[in-house]
Amino acid sequence: MFLVGEAHEGILPSSQAPLAIWHFDFYRFNDPQEFEEAGFRDLFASAGLKIAEWPNQAQGMLPPADLQLTLRVNDQEVREVQGVASTLHGQAILKGLLAALTQATHDANPTS
Repeated sequence: MFLVGEAHEGILPSSQAPLAIWHFDFYRFNDPQEFEEAGFRDLFASAGLKIAEWPNQAQGMLPPADLQLTLRVNDQEVREVQGVASTLHGQAILKGLLAALTQATHDANPTS
């Protein structure tokens, strides 16, 4: 079994409350039993942010994603991110991300 499930802590911007953040890398995930043995079902059912790399490797075991981010490098070697919200919660997250990116772009390139 080779699975990575790493815990982090963050702060929820709206309330400044602690936020549990879990990062999972399912690249070498081969057997659904590994998901159960690692206790991931309980982790995914708990409150907090779960970020999964290679989620297709755990297909059928993961709950539906609120937000799916796809990263790719285009033909000009520029990184691109595509966001698809699948739930109302995901739409709210995506809206917040877009607002933050817009603000960061404005702050980095202020007009006179």
